[in-house]
Amino acid sequence: MNIYPSGIIVFSLLFSAAAKPGEPYVLTGREKSIFSIYQADMKAYRELYEGEDINEYYKEFKTLNNLLDGRKLTQGEELMFPHTKKSKEIEEAEEAKAARAAKSAETAAARKQARGAPAANHDKPGEQLSLFGSDSRSRPRATNPEDERKRAEALRKDARQKSVYYFQHTLLPDWIYSHSNEILEKGNVDALVTNAREKVDEDFAESLILHRYPDKSIYILEFEKPKNVNEYFFVAIKMRESGGSYFYALEKGISFFGVGEVSVLFEWRSRGNVSKLGGRNYEDLSSFLQELEKGRPVNSGDK
Repeated sequence: MNIYPSGIIVFSLLFSAAAKPGEPYVLTGREKSIFSIYQADMKAYRELYEGEDINEYYKEFKTLNNLLDGRKLTQGEELMFPHTKKSKEIEEAEEAKAARAAKSAETAAARKQARGAPAANHDKPGEQLSLFGSDSRSRPRATNPEDERKRAEALRKDARQKSVYYFQHTLLPDWIYSHSNEILEKGNVDALVTNAREKVDEDFAESLILHRYPDKSIYILEFEKPKNVNEYFFVAIKMRESGGSYFYALEKGISFFGVGEVSVLFEWRSRGNVSKLGGRNYEDLSSFLQELEKGRPVNSGDK
């Protein structure tokens, strides 16, 4: 399908090749136009664009990457291709499959532990030995209950970690986009809490807290303190003066003995797509609120 979107902007610096929907691309300086990017992308991933409104996708791409004002791009800049419906479905199916596999492994380990170790088959008193060793059948090796308990616990933790990640990075963005007005107007997150209880567990659901600052046009959802990298501390909605909202997520970074990133800030540009704003040196609600109050956060590399 050929498209001829209006207002095509010619750049001297653009993508190196087709970008798979839902993935970032770094500009190399060898391409000439946005139109050539779409031609290459749709040819390389034709199956992912089936049924897609290409003109709407083009508009979403420009909005996602802040290209509506015709700004110039620079070599090395990272741009994001939005998900198509099919690429999003594939990603969600893969994540759900991984979560189910982890859950099944946990259940199998728990059942094995419940059956207990098989009883030892001791030789009968006075049993004679043959020239080739014991005539009795070899006994199965006894399973250590403590080892089984530890294995089951490790599987349980892994399954929960995957469930938390799937909830925060896949289910939550869709829910936030669909219910942002409900949060802003009523401060009601009961449906989200119920969803968290079903998808993760009771402790995770009960930890969800909505902090409302209507005078600042900021609303922050707080999660349980993350134990693993990529889990969220907070997700925020910040209303724009001109209408609409910005969406931000602060997740746990990699830090050892005070070195590294305590947290990493992301801006959600559209469903399933985020822009990394870089590391931050805080993880508390007060510091997060203060940064949002100062205006639209910028990439830490630009500070």
